[in-house]
Formats: sequence, structure tokens, C-alpha cells
Amino acid sequence: MANALPLRIWPYSAALAAGVVGLCMLLRHVPGPRYDNTIAGQTKTFLDAPRPEGKWRVLALGSSLLHAATPQIASVQRAELPDIAWMRMTKGGAGIGYLQSSLATLGSRPPEVLVLEQNLFLPDDGNATMDQLREDVWHWGKQAASLLTAGKLASPPRYWERNDQELAFTCGPELKKLSASQIRQHAAELQNLYRQSTFDAALINNIATLAQRGVRVILLDVRRSLLIEQQTAQQKTDWQRRLQALLPASQNIIYLASPALTEQNLYCDASHLNTQGARQFAPWWQTQLRQLRDRG
Repeated sequence: MANALPLRIWPYSAALAAGVVGLCMLLRHVPGPRYDNTIAGQTKTFLDAPRPEGKWRVLALGSSLLHAATPQIASVQRAELPDIAWMRMTKGGAGIGYLQSSLATLGSRPPEVLVLEQNLFLPDDGNATMDQLREDVWHWGKQAASLLTAGKLASPPRYWERNDQELAFTCGPELKKLSASQIRQHAAELQNLYRQSTFDAALINNIATLAQRGVRVILLDVRRSLLIEQQTAQQKTDWQRRLQALLPASQNIIYLASPALTEQNLYCDASHLNTQGARQFAPWWQTQLRQLRDRG
């Protein structure tokens, strides 16, 4: 019979966890550069940089659906869209979450085009505090690795500043093996989310103000698989009507829905596009941005 863990291990563990959380919250307020957890900093750097002559700056914010649909690295985007400077920031799950910090930087130098995936208008299905703490742990872990390997707090590699956004979305085994019952459960959860969701008044007002200032705001619906879209069609349509009542379509508020891809093998699960699906999404998306750019 295995020996039971000493009872004192539990309060020690709780104290250690509380200490880590407290340290992360304290370090968040320490002055100095931050090379990870820099969603807002990356956005500000992108917008503050001198705009290349004749180019439009397009800032895209979205969930993992947008991440999976737009896996191209920056060099590929530049080749495909030479008249557009593109930056994309994503988070897991619905809700604006910590991407709100990027929106907060847009006041002084907004981009010509802001893309918001519609999932961001749903209630946050995660925990914003824990998301932030995970970012902090990741950041300070990298700094510790830098200290141990270089003997000092050296500047992290350049790609850290991109917050790993250029890494391709990973279709892990847990996504590829969803059963029919799991897909039905996911559809039911989305139905409830669409039915019960309320809109963040501050977010709505922020978007409306940016549009009034001349920013083209694209509210993008990255469609899930046909299996999910068919089961959630009524609830999603009603939810989108409520969104459009708050942010009516206009010259500067543009609603777009990605093409309906009927082949299930273009998805790594019932929602996220795989590499083949992203290849079909890319020409449609590039065409939308070119047409918007040409209209001026």
C-alpha cells in the first residue's frame, strides 16, 4: 500500500501557488521592457512605426478560429499583399479578453483597417485573470532561461516579441478525434452562448467611435464546419442581428462571412481550419482586403 502524502503538503502547495500568483502580479508593475505578454506593446509598435508610403495598415484581432485560418507568416503576407501592412493578434476562446489592451492603444494612431473576428463579441468563455497570469509566467520563464543561459537578463530573441503569433495553429490529436457526440455537445454549448450572450457596451462604443473617426472596421465571421453551422444557424443568426442593431453596417462598418467550406476534411475538428482549409481561406481573404484597398 502506497504511503499517503503528509497532510502538510496541501497547505504548503497552496502557499506556493499563492506566492507564484502574488509574484506575477507584483512583477507586472516592475518598470522596464517586457518582451512577452506584449500584445498592447506589439500593437503600439506596429501603429507607431512610419507607415510605408501607399500602404494600408491592417490590424486583425480574433480567436483561435482566425489564427487557424490565417497561418501565413509576415513575409508571405507581404508577398501576397504588397500594398498592405498586416498584423494579427489572437487569443484562445471567445470574448475580447486581454486583446482589449490592443484596442486601448488605437486612440492616438488607429490603423486604416481594424479586423475584429465576431467571436470577440461573445462573452469571454475563459478567465481573464488566469489568462493574464499564464502570460506572465511564460514571460518570466523566458527571462529566467535567458538569465541561466547568458548569465544576465539578455534581450530575448526577436521572435519573442511576436508573442509566438507566427507559429502555425496546431491541430493536435485531441482535436482530430472528436466524436459525433462531442460535436453535438459543442454545438449545444454554442447555441446557449448565442442565446444568453450580452454585448459589452464599452467595446461597442469603442468600435463605433473608431468607425466615426474613419477607421474601416471589418466584423469577420470565420465560419465553423457545416456540422456546427447547421446546428447553430438560428441562434447565431439571431445573435448577429442583435450585433448589427448595435453596430449597423455602413461605409466604415463592414460585415463579412468567410466562404462555407462543406468538406469536413478541411477542418482539424468541427471548428478550426486545418492547413488545407487555410489554403482555401487565403485567396478569398486576400481578395477582400485588395478590394477594400482599391476602393480607398
